[in-house]
Amino acid sequence: MWLRNSPRADAGWRGVQAYLPDGLGWCQDNVYGVYVHGLFENASYRQQFLERLGWRGQTTGEWSAVVDASLEQVAQMIVRVRLDHP
Repeated sequence: MWLRNSPRADAGWRGVQAYLPDGLGWCQDNVYGVYVHGLFENASYRQQFLERLGWRGQTTGEWSAVVDASLEQVAQMIVRVRLDHP
């Protein structure tokens, strides 16, 4: 993440505020950023995080399967484009 250990983030640059301790996350208005790989794989944390943003619903516990399926869709689109435009 571009704000990691940034003096801009530490100084509150343009409204950026620490969201997680030890420089692991920041927020600015309704935008949140984290420097923790795999953080959203935890269904309970993901649910709480989304609810804090005002989202009402239920997240799936199979996050890795959702991500894998989405990546597969992107890969298929790339293949189709390449086949259509060699």
